[in-house]
Amino acid sequence: MPKKKDNPLDKLPASKFNLFDFKTLFVNAPCKKEAMKFFWENYDPNGFSLWKVKYDKYEGEGQIVHVTNNLVGGYL
Repeated sequence: MPKKKDNPLDKLPASKFNLFDFKTLFVNAPCKKEAMKFFWENYDPNGFSLWKVKYDKYEGEGQIVHVTNNLVGGYL
């Protein structure tokens, strides 16, 4: 049986930021500002990166909801 390839991400140091805990806090928080305060106080730039994406919508796009959901789901 061939040896399983090593995942290079496994060699990265562990991050102190627990993404699952933050997502749970954010979803359940009545005040999203408080949840974001927690995020910025605990964010670990060595373990995660932030990206901003600007999407230019073309004429006629997004008119069929299920098609748009499928496209966005495939991107994320």
